[in-house]
Amino acid sequence: MGLLGRAPQPRHPGVRAVICCCAVALALTGCASGGNPRTDAERVTVTESVTSTAGAATTPSSEVKGRTYDVGTVSGVKRVAGELVLQLDRWTVKGVSDAKLAKDGITITPHTGDRFTNQNNDKLRTVPVAPGATVVVNTCVKSGDQLGLTSAPQDAASWLKDADPKAVLLLTYDSSGRIVRMDTDPRC
Repeated sequence: MGLLGRAPQPRHPGVRAVICCCAVALALTGCASGGNPRTDAERVTVTESVTSTAGAATTPSSEVKGRTYDVGTVSGVKRVAGELVLQLDRWTVKGVSDAKLAKDGITITPHTGDRFTNQNNDKLRTVPVAPGATVVVNTCVKSGDQLGLTSAPQDAASWLKDADPKAVLLLTYDSSGRIVRMDTDPRC
């Protein structure tokens, strides 16, 4: 046979086997059913994701979800998963049931005497503070026998940096149990 009739033969028999295997593999992978080559869009890629929970921060949950209002003092403040969270020592309002307080709240008015009492001394509730929450600092103003008040809204996050643990607060919650507003008690 002449030069055109025969392909050059490799000198090593192992090379011939590798060339044959490569040709078969290319033929099988280059064609889909029907003999048409697959396009990049038709290729299937399987990616397995592994999610690790070790050391992952969790979103703080509220122990007051379902309430709209509360009264109490701040026992501690910390950050959990980037959110400001406080420990609430729940108090009660004299003459108001807890169910009514939780649903309707109370009116903030200047007063003398003890309007609030500590509900317990051993149970604190974890309550996240919503971004943009405010605290309204109410101050009692006396004019003769008349009691009045002045109110000054502040950023809750700033106020909580140095929260007075004796300040009794009316807390207002959103539907997920996060604080959106706190009002200080204007006791004279």
